[in-house]
Amino acid sequence: MAIATRRLVRLHYQALEAQAPTTRDIEPSGLYLSRHWHVVAYCPLRQSFRDFRLNRIQQLNLRAEVYPARPEILQQYWADAAHRRPTEKVVLRY
Repeated sequence: MAIATRRLVRLHYQALEAQAPTTRDIEPSGLYLSRHWHVVAYCPLRQSFRDFRLNRIQQLNLRAEVYPARPEILQQYWADAAHRRPTEKVVLRY
């Protein structure tokens, strides 16, 4: 719902390297499944897109504030993420 309506979300998040959970507002853009479910969201605090594992979210609240669409920044985030991952050659034989 937050993604479709572009509503701000307040998270209490336990990062892997942090000792205590942090509270931050995020602008969620999408979900994806890797080994775990993740939400990709713009973080106004860091002024960039971040990836949050759903199983590390301790609490979340849907806020009333609506955030602007950020398609150009999101496109750059995915392009940068693709360059950070090693490429793998795949051969399909049929």
